[in-house]
Amino acid sequence: MQLLVTAPIRVDFTLNSSQTAFKNDNFFEFWNNVYKKDYKDSNFDSINYYKKTNDTIQKSSYDDSSKTNLAILGFDTLNISNKILNSLKSEDKFINSYFNTITKSEIKLYDNTVAIVDLRFKLNSLDNKELDFTNDCENRVKIVLTKLLESISNSLKTFFTFLKKSDTYNIIQPLNNNKEYDDFVDFYKEKGKNLDILWASCALRYEKDSINKKLIDTWLKNSVDEQSIEYIKSNSDSFSLDWLKYLFREDVENYEDLWETMFLAQYCYAVIEVIIYNLRLIINESYRINKEKKSILNIFEKNIIIDVNRKLEAINETSYLHIIEYKDIKKYLKRSNLSIFENILEAWTFNDLVDNTQELLSTVKQRVDLIYNKISTKNNFYTDILLTFIGFFAIIDLVLSFSQYSREYTADAMISSRASDENSVLHYLSTIPIDTFIGSGFIISFILLIVYFIYRKRILP
Repeated sequence: MQLLVTAPIRVDFTLNSSQTAFKNDNFFEFWNNVYKKDYKDSNFDSINYYKKTNDTIQKSSYDDSSKTNLAILGFDTLNISNKILNSLKSEDKFINSYFNTITKSEIKLYDNTVAIVDLRFKLNSLDNKELDFTNDCENRVKIVLTKLLESISNSLKTFFTFLKKSDTYNIIQPLNNNKEYDDFVDFYKEKGKNLDILWASCALRYEKDSINKKLIDTWLKNSVDEQSIEYIKSNSDSFSLDWLKYLFREDVENYEDLWETMFLAQYCYAVIEVIIYNLRLIINESYRINKEKKSILNIFEKNIIIDVNRKLEAINETSYLHIIEYKDIKKYLKRSNLSIFENILEAWTFNDLVDNTQELLSTVKQRVDLIYNKISTKNNFYTDILLTFIGFFAIIDLVLSFSQYSREYTADAMISSRASDENSVLHYLSTIPIDTFIGSGFIISFILLIVYFIYRKRILP
């Protein structure tokens, strides 16, 4: 009997959006060139390059399985996995009792900071221990996975550095000035995000003469209804890929294809889940903008809303491209696998997750637009105050012009000689000192400006 494990993890790798939208000839040529360099690492038994050729234009069948394999690379880690398993057996009684050996260990690298671990255990006898195994196997699998990822962490980091140095076609997305990806802003902001395990899914695979019907009852109890369990127990070619715990009976010939379909479903789900998480982070950033203390040292820096909007546009782009890819890849799936693929995602309420993504995108966009409107309103307010200030000084200048004219008027012998002009306004203005004009005009203008500022400030958002 085998235990098949698949676990999506976060990795420090993502493609440029242009390659997510359409993989051109440079994309396949890049991976072919990297393959020829024959990179070696002691922690990797081998590295599988899945994208050396464009499978969609080959002369194979339209629904050839290679066309639905979105994995870019595969790291075989069988030897180091068995070493880790053997070391854990001396520490953990459960692992020692149930896990015999690891028969396959591969980390499949996808796009959008997601990779999926394909781990397969050969199990010892589970007779009379069905409940114990069912309850704790997932936790023990995560222990093995965590140790494995810790052991190869530096090897993966070194390999990704090698890839970026070899990238002359701008295939791999570089980090921005904040040392993060534009569309996955959480990657360097939270400790331990790299090689973080999102979840682990387990499937039992029976071999000939290894059927344990009591285990089927226990294993599938919370995954499918009783009628389905009875059908699976009575049919050797049946399987269950509905929810949480999965199972393949001994005569399921195409179980590899079905398990690959599970990888595809998990990749689609994992990316959407990561996108939603990032959208929430961006919403959090947008609300923190007005809470942060202003500093004179930041006077020449860009407003934070500019960065938030840039991140929004990037994650928005990634979201829509991923949904398009998910819908497009279905046309290459075999009809039987397509049905399984859709059933898996339906059981995971994937469409609801996509709808939630759309709503979050709308929420973030509205939030950023609102902040932009507030910034625009404040800019208009300060512009209005400046123009008002200029207007008040224009009034002072006008009065000074009247004063100057009145002095010229009264200084003219022909005009000022008229006695009636002594009581005129111009004659009175000519008697007021210039300093009094300027000082009183400035004080009155300043008071009016303060009154106007307070009035406008009260209605500012």
